[in-house]
Amino acid sequence: MSARAVEEAGEDDLDGLAVFAVDDVEAESVAPVTAVEPMAMATVTEAEVDVAALPVEPLGPALVVVPDIEQMTLRKAAKELAAVGLKLSVRDEYGDAVPRWSWGDYEVRTQKVDAGTEVVPGATVKAKARPLRRLVSGY
Repeated sequence: MSARAVEEAGEDDLDGLAVFAVDDVEAESVAPVTAVEPMAMATVTEAEVDVAALPVEPLGPALVVVPDIEQMTLRKAAKELAAVGLKLSVRDEYGDAVPRWSWGDYEVRTQKVDAGTEVVPGATVKAKARPLRRLVSGY
């Protein structure tokens, strides 16, 4: 703030500011300015840089490929998906959730995410299931 601005400012404008006159500064407390030597700049040609050695940060998490789980039992499909870091969410043909304890009695009819599609690890693959058709023999 200049001396003139201090004179023109009211007391409310100066609250919290410490203003010193130049005469208040002792000459010994001010360090003399010394000359600064310029730094030498080096130029690097493309031939001198090994681009393959430069660190590269990944843009995001690595994607995983969704396996084909159609016609598998729900238990086997869940294991296949878990092996690549995915989860399984299943509904039957009426839209009801299939309880885990009965996953051995159902097979995947269709999967919502096509096989071969790349997705983020931890994603959930939705599937429609149908009961396995088992032949019952006996009397």
